[in-house]
Amino acid sequence: MSTQTRNRISTLGRGRLNGSLFAQVAVIALTIGMLLLAGCSNGDFEGVDVPELENRTFVFTDARAFGLPDLPATLAIGMFGNSDLSNDEAPFTLTSNGIVASGTLDLNEGDNPFGQDFSDCDFEIQRSDFTVAGLLPGNEVETDCEVTADNLELKLENRGTGAVSTGTLQP
Repeated sequence: MSTQTRNRISTLGRGRLNGSLFAQVAVIALTIGMLLLAGCSNGDFEGVDVPELENRTFVFTDARAFGLPDLPATLAIGMFGNSDLSNDEAPFTLTSNGIVASGTLDLNEGDNPFGQDFSDCDFEIQRSDFTVAGLLPGNEVETDCEVTADNLELKLENRGTGAVSTGTLQP
């Protein structure tokens, strides 16, 4: 076989490989995009804003998002922008079995690249009687937060652990 023939076969093979690789990358990108869209469209829950959290109390039967798996907890949220806090910050108190942590809730809300609402609820622990790692003074529990359309439930997903807790609004 001549050198020219071998070079031509090699070039054709690379062209097929590059075309095949491009097609595979395109399929992977399309699949990831579809999964992201599907993951963002949770029909029961939507992004959170200040009126849905301000001066509200939620009871969780399983506070695993706070690092308290299988334990009940009550989350009380105060007024946003009160005292020295910015308009997206509010005081909070977390109570479980008589043990209390308190601090500042920082709400970050907006739209992701697909136009879906997102909300981050980050809990900065300032005082705590807990001995659990993550709930000590100076710790921060970072969560994605959503409410149901009727605002009766608050879902928190811990961004570090992936643990999810859903609390019910108390009257």
